Amino acid sequence: GRACVVDEALSTPPTTLVCRVSEAAERSPSLGDADASAIAVSVHVADGAVVSAEVCDACAFTYAVALTPEVASVVGPDVVVVGSSITIAGSGFSTTTGDNLVALGDDGACAVTSVADDGTSLECVVDEVPAGAKEVRVLVGGDANKGYSLTPLVDPQVSNETRTSLAASIEVNPIVTSVSPAAGSVGGGTTVTIAGRGFDGSDESANSIALGNTVCDVVRASA
Repeated sequence: GRACVVDEALSTPPTTLVCRVSEAAERSPSLGDADASAIAVSVHVADGAVVSAEVCDACAFTYAVALTPEVASVVGPDVVVVGSSITIAGSGFSTTTGDNLVALGDDGACAVTSVADDGTSLECVVDEVPAGAKEVRVLVGGDANKGYSLTPLVDPQVSNETRTSLAASIEVNPIVTSVSPAAGSVGGGTTVTIAGRGFDGSDESANSIALGNTVCDVVRASA
């Protein structure tokens, strides 16, 4: 089965658990195909030993095609940087702007600014995110509570495990806004501060700087 990660327990002692569903292991190439069968729900509680819950006969979950938002295309400027506006076309988005969250890969987001009246497109502004290729997914929450979008598969033999390479994506580019100081010793040793956006703050070695043909070693990356 697929894991449903528990986000919170709603009382003490808890009588309600809330979890976020993982993506289905397999699906058809077209989102218009029939739904899969309902799958059983199981709950386990670890209190020293793991104890399995008794589950009612009607307690099941179905990955439903009708509730799956779809991202068909992502359009932005020729060079996408932090602050760029992009348009995501598809279907199944919430018409309430705040109910749609756009994820860019695993480490970025795009702030939704508007949604079409029929829920077939939305516009968002790229938030702070390290540069690179980013898969675009829309999480439709709020009252709709549909979950994450998918991108239609072209090849029916492709599983969700390798779907990422076919998914809608954008390339986010870093941008440099200032270099200080603008001059230094011919002998080297000057500490140069480069300001901008789209740098990697979690791993200094992921950033590289060259002044002409000369490498400038990164000694610190910060906000």
